[in-house]
This record gives sequence, C-alpha cells and structure tokens, in this order.
Amino acid sequence: MDYSKFIELYVGRKIDFLNEVILQDDGQGVYIRDWNIPDKPKPDLAQLQIDYADAYRQQIQKEQLKAKIKKARGLIISSYAMDIDNTKYVLLLKSAIRKYKTGLEEL
Repeated sequence: MDYSKFIELYVGRKIDFLNEVILQDDGQGVYIRDWNIPDKPKPDLAQLQIDYADAYRQQIQKEQLKAKIKKARGLIISSYAMDIDNTKYVLLLKSAIRKYKTGLEEL
C-alpha cells in the first residue's frame, strides 16, 4: 500500500518525505514516525485509508490514464515520423526512377 499517496491526499499537496513526514516499518506495519506539518494534525494511517480510498483510486486511475495517453502520443508521433520517412523514401525512389528513365532516353 502506498501510504504516501494517502498522506498527500490528506494534506492536499506534495509532501517532502525526508523532512516533513517520515514513514517507518519495523516489521509490524507502516506507521508515521515523524510528522512535521504544523497546519494538519497527525493522522491515523488506517483512518486515512478509509477516508481517502475513493480519492486514492481516482488518482491511480488518473495516473494510469495519463500513462496510456503518453504512450499513445508516442506511438502516434513515431507512426507520423515513419510516414514522413516513407514519404521521403518514395520521393527519392521516384526521383531515381525518373533519372534512370531520363538516362535511358538519352542513350
């Protein structure tokens, strides 16, 4: 479980997990070792999971959708680049054929 996402949803912004919030797991589950966000009370991780479960799922789905869109854009761009390369190749081929035909006509 990615507790950092639940904490960011709770606080409403990106968190510095080296200075503001430190999560720790000593073998009995993850807990908040240090909480250095004065404008929000230190939450209970289990309660965060309950309170922000829907928002968490929506955020994950949004990130997955963004990744799919990014991949699709890359495929479209690479396909477009291939089309350009193919067009250049066809134009070069046509030019070579014209030159060849012209060369034959001159003989």
